[in-house]
Amino acid sequence: MASGKITVIKNGADISLYKPVTGKNPVADSLGLEGKFVASYFGTHGMAHHLETVLHAAQRLQDYPDVLFASPYGEVKCQK
Repeated sequence: MASGKITVIKNGADISLYKPVTGKNPVADSLGLEGKFVASYFGTHGMAHHLETVLHAAQRLQDYPDVLFASPYGEVKCQK
């Protein structure tokens, strides 16, 4: 296979691509997220990724109105 057809995507994020937003953020404003701490997990979900840890954290923080766990999969409900 030609080397030009292969792309390696490493785990993690290139933080040089992310910059703080100054002033009003129109996306956060339109979604009602202004002033909130938004956490999310975007990645594969398998046994090795222990999704239960993320869900447990979301459940423990559900009573804090300024913390939001966003899911790319739509609304997620925790069951006890």
